[in-house]
Order: sequence, then C-alpha cells, then structure tokens
Amino acid sequence: MARQGFGHWWGGDVIDLVVHRQRVNRSQACRWLSQSGLYNGDYVAEFPAITGGRYYSGKSKSKSEQHSGNVSIKPVNAIKKYATLEADTSFMINRIQPLQHPVLLQYLAYRGIDLDVASQYGLQEIHYQLFNLPASHYFALAWFNDSGGCEYNSKAGVRSFKGCLGIKDITSINLQLHKKIAVFESALDFWAYLSFYGINIFQNAPIILNSVCLRHKVMHAVEQYQPSELYLFLDNDIEGCKATESLIAEIHHIPVHNKSGLYEDYEDLNEMVMAKTTITDRRIAS
Repeated sequence: MARQGFGHWWGGDVIDLVVHRQRVNRSQACRWLSQSGLYNGDYVAEFPAITGGRYYSGKSKSKSEQHSGNVSIKPVNAIKKYATLEADTSFMINRIQPLQHPVLLQYLAYRGIDLDVASQYGLQEIHYQLFNLPASHYFALAWFNDSGGCEYNSKAGVRSFKGCLGIKDITSINLQLHKKIAVFESALDFWAYLSFYGINIFQNAPIILNSVCLRHKVMHAVEQYQPSELYLFLDNDIEGCKATESLIAEIHHIPVHNKSGLYEDYEDLNEMVMAKTTITDRRIAS
C-alpha cells in the first residue's frame, strides 16, 4: 500500500519505512524497532546477525564442543539450506567498528572509493580470528548481507582476499515497491560507482550480489518489489557475462539495462574507476 511520508510516496509498512530511512534490511529494521520499543509486531528475522563472540561451523565441531566452555558460541550454519556457500570454518569476532585502521583506509583509497560515501552505504571494519589457522588475527573492510552474515575484503601484501563470515547472501539496500533496482557484483563496485560519479544519495535501490552464484535472488527481488527498470553492473569476465545474459533472458516484463559497456575495457567497474582515478584523487591515507 502506498503512503505519503517525508515529502514523497513510499510503499509498505513501518518496517519498510525504517528500511528506507536507516538504509538497512528488514531483519536489521526489526531489531532496531524492537530495541527502541516502537514496534512489537510478530516479524522474526530469518537469521541471526553476526555480532561479537565465537561462531562454529557444524561440520567441524561436535555437539559437546558446541555447548562447552564460557565462550559465547553460536552456529554459523543453523539453517542448512541457506549455508551451501559457507566455508567449513569456525571464527571469533573480536570487534566491528567504523573504518579507522590506516592500512584499510589506504586500501580503500587505492580502490578509488570515498570513505564517507562507502560508510553511508554499509562499510565497516571487522577484526576476527579463524580457529583452523593457529594464532590468526585479521582485519578487513566489512559489510553485512541480508542473512546477517559478514562479507569482507582486505589486502595482504600484493594480494587481496575476500570471503564471508556466516551465511552467504546478497546485500540489498532500500528496496521498495516499484523502485528501480541496480545490481552490482560487489560492494566495492557499488562504492566505486558512487565515488567516481560523485553520488552521495543513490536514487535507485542497490542489490550487491556478493557472489555471482546468487544471481537468482535478483529474480526474487524483481518478483517481490516489481521495479520499473533493472540495471546490471556485473563483471566482464565469463561468469559475469553469463549472469548478465541469463537475467536479461529471464526478465521480460520490465526493461533490463546492461551497463557493463561503461567499463567494457576492464574486468569490472572498480577496475575502471581505479584506472581513471589518479593517485592524488584517491586520497591515500597517511
């Protein structure tokens, strides 16, 4: 149902309003409303969000180990059918905070991404340990997905690495009925797009795939939110092109725009931004 609010029309209930205003998913919006005492509805988040504490993979821990000790222990893959992309590992979240580590600030600038813009759209800093790697201590750029999992990306020497702590899923922001949807393969592509084109407020609803294997979830979003148009910013590699082609072939009732031509000479959107942004413009952190 469309309603008048904050000077423009929007669709949905009070949860959708918080999703829109706070730029969070519905699970996070319900937690926010519950903590504020403003909402006592019966909506229950499908998955718990990653917070501080220890998490185990059911593949690597026995039941006795899962319930022993004084450490906060929570399952990574409590709902098996949603955990098919999850790595077989256990981990400890030490802290989640706004981005401030000098190495990560420099890495973000190296990628041509504006800190303020990225922070507005979900960027955080995570510190964690992996129990299958003794004495491991890692920090990374991080953002949450729609199942409460924590996606991350960082750099070690000349190599970058990325993954997910918890359940793998897409990250959707501000999805609303009939609003245009823009699909990006990675959060870095999305943040780089905003930074390169000087966009502080993104007018469309972004979906970050986090893995091209999750492209089927775009279909679910299209069916649920009935956008007027769909924009695809997927990679120019084999898998990205296949995903673009399959979405164009499967979606017929709305215009679907393949925007990969904007960066046709590069593997992905972020690579183009890096190539066209000078080192000075990237604001390398000192």
